[in-house]
Amino acid sequence: YDKLGNKLDVEIKPDKLTASVQVTTPSKVVPVEAVVTGNAPAGYSVGNLTLSPSEVKLYGETSALESYEKLQLQVDLYQLDDNNELIVKLDKPENVHKMDTDTVKVKVTFEETQTKVLENIAVDFKNLDAKYRVKAKDLVDAMINLTLKGSTTKLNSISTDDVKVSIDLLGYKPGEYEVP
Repeated sequence: YDKLGNKLDVEIKPDKLTASVQVTTPSKVVPVEAVVTGNAPAGYSVGNLTLSPSEVKLYGETSALESYEKLQLQVDLYQLDDNNELIVKLDKPENVHKMDTDTVKVKVTFEETQTKVLENIAVDFKNLDAKYRVKAKDLVDAMINLTLKGSTTKLNSISTDDVKVSIDLLGYKPGEYEVP
């Protein structure tokens, strides 16, 4: 063909051509994260959740896949069977063409609810007008003890460094207040 698209009367050697083309679909493997709703049986807390599979492969445009770091899965404790298991359907994210699985098996382990007290946690003051300063009435008001309830597994993994306690002082003027 010439520049104008007209077929030229010429002989072409060779008259056959072999080409190989690689076609790929961009993909990304992301972890599945359980978000628990519902309540555990009285006196018990969720100790562990086992997800199978624990990750899913997403297929789609590279630009769309970049925005996904994990997939959240709603686990409703009220829907558990007698073996404390549940099959949950994964919602396909927007702009994802395909997933390698669309369901996740969830196994829930319950543990007796325990109590743990974190002592002397400093209270942080937020949203205070820059022209004011905060002074607690006494040291007891600047620190709190926090009582946590849950499974031993979860409670053992939490320390005072994991907890932040704050008071929102937005809109407060000089004076003495009792703030939640």
